[in-house]
Amino acid sequence: MTDRLTGIDILAALNSAVNQAGESTTRECKYVQEVASGELEAHCIAGTVLADLGTPLYILQAYEDVNVEAIKDRNSWSGSRGEGPALPFHIDNAGWDILFEAQSEQDSGKDWGKALDAAKAKARELGILND
Repeated sequence: MTDRLTGIDILAALNSAVNQAGESTTRECKYVQEVASGELEAHCIAGTVLADLGTPLYILQAYEDVNVEAIKDRNSWSGSRGEGPALPFHIDNAGWDILFEAQSEQDSGKDWGKALDAAKAKARELGILND
């Protein structure tokens, strides 16, 4: 059975990614990147979160030319609708909204700390985070 992740799960994974990489981390808009050894590694904040949650890097690489919304279309909570390889889990709409918010902040040149702040603000707006 495929795991179903919620906005809270995505927010926790974002927190973990930012804690590991550092709040001042900035990266270009690539889900994965090839390193000197020729291996792939997660690169952007969304790619890092999805990889940390168990998505193989070759699947993220297949989505390199599309945004998080296109990945959502293929991997929604209610099942697959779009084109592209399936993730090993489904994410609810709130989770996708939170991840999209973080990725959008990063894509606009903000650091991962600011991306996490934007994701938390989206979670509050959705009523799933109360500080």
